Amino acid sequence: MRKIKLITISSLLRYSLDDRKGRNPFPVKKASLFLLLMFSLILINSCTTRYHPQATERVSIVDNYAVIEIEDIAFAISARTWTRDPQKLADIFTTYHVIVKNQSLQTVTISPSDIILLDQETNQYDAITVSEVSEILFYNDFLMDKFRPFPDRTETFTGDRLASRANLMQEAFHYGDILQGARKSGFIFFARLPARNQQSTVIFKGEEIVFIRR
Repeated sequence: MRKIKLITISSLLRYSLDDRKGRNPFPVKKASLFLLLMFSLILINSCTTRYHPQATERVSIVDNYAVIEIEDIAFAISARTWTRDPQKLADIFTTYHVIVKNQSLQTVTISPSDIILLDQETNQYDAITVSEVSEILFYNDFLMDKFRPFPDRTETFTGDRLASRANLMQEAFHYGDILQGARKSGFIFFARLPARNQQSTVIFKGEEIVFIRR
């Protein structure tokens, strides 16, 4: 079995010194680029801000999810950023990840109007369905497919777009009925919050869940 050698910052520095003696197994230029990349990632992570849910008498925090029970429905929500393809989704929409469990003995229905987002200035953002998100993200693709004279020459590009659409449909929360004892989970979407915004409030069936950015 081939052994895999772990490359650490200290080993990279040692390799850089060994390079002067002509016995460097990891060229100094590559080491420098690797170090630059690592320090850049550290800097980015240190500057990254997230929205954190706030606990109240009605809201508990579990693994960075705000959890609340309303009318035999367990609702959990986290301010999670979309990281899969299509990457441009995160530039256009504000995303949250939700888990909804029906704890009643009958079917319940969750509609987009059940979930509302407010920014720090109490501007209201209505939930956007996955179909609406798809139309916004892939409208240009629709036009290109409709008017492209040689669609068979773009199989790779088309495949990438189909994969992005599949990711969106698989990862999104789908509004509608939830059977007794069943649950649904996925991303929900709103118009993007302003960059200066420091607080958001999600309202689910009249109950407020506050998130603070830090």
